Amino acid sequence: MSDTTSLLKLKNISLAEQSVVMDGIKYSILPGQTASFPENVAGALLMKCHPHVTMSTTIASYVDNTAQPPMWLMNATGNFNEPEEMYASFKGIRSSAFHNYNKEPRHLYLRMNGGQDLKGRNLAPRSFEIPPFHRVQFPRDVAGVWLSRDGVSAPGCRNAIKEARAPTAFEPNETWSLKDLIVYARLIDGALPIPAIDSEQDKVDARMWLFNQLFLRFADPAYVLPTKEEFDAFKERGVKKVTKRASGPKQVAKSHASP
Repeated sequence: MSDTTSLLKLKNISLAEQSVVMDGIKYSILPGQTASFPENVAGALLMKCHPHVTMSTTIASYVDNTAQPPMWLMNATGNFNEPEEMYASFKGIRSSAFHNYNKEPRHLYLRMNGGQDLKGRNLAPRSFEIPPFHRVQFPRDVAGVWLSRDGVSAPGCRNAIKEARAPTAFEPNETWSLKDLIVYARLIDGALPIPAIDSEQDKVDARMWLFNQLFLRFADPAYVLPTKEEFDAFKERGVKKVTKRASGPKQVAKSHASP
């Protein structure tokens, strides 16, 4: 079954040739050159070479018989580790402080030109969204465009979106107890603080906060995930550790394997 796919016009804004190899074929774009590629090739170039290669406009359409595997993207905003303020540097000179918009969770949106059909008629624009603490699977061309745009966005907004790990057979979900979330937290990130719990509402808030922070870790391919066997053995032994860092719904006091 064939898919109708747009051609995308890309521009190499760097001083070096940029290229990608797909199915044994090298696709390249020279320094300063503007060239048109099928969506799957353009998406791969944007994903590999951003911010050196940028998208210009959708110019045509064709029928593509080689579907590329989709990609998972995650909303990476809302991480308690993010600083309140950030700085940028240019030629060794540091800028004034600016607000880090990624510290607080926020919805992420992408709007793309729909291109044209074979008769030259404009197709409807396409819109995409990733809520906070979620990952979504996208066609590879869409993922490539989104990663490229994120890479050249303003400081303080950049890196709000990341390539994500596909869901695994063993990872936390909304049904996990606070006790199990704490055990998993100790395995994947021992520095992750556990909020103090003084009431039932604190327990509810702590469970939600901890699950959201764990999502930013187990969905991120940079983290090595514990296996179920490791989790079960660690849980059986029990964990007690004093945490001195503060975050979450309330000031962090002590963290235990059970609330």
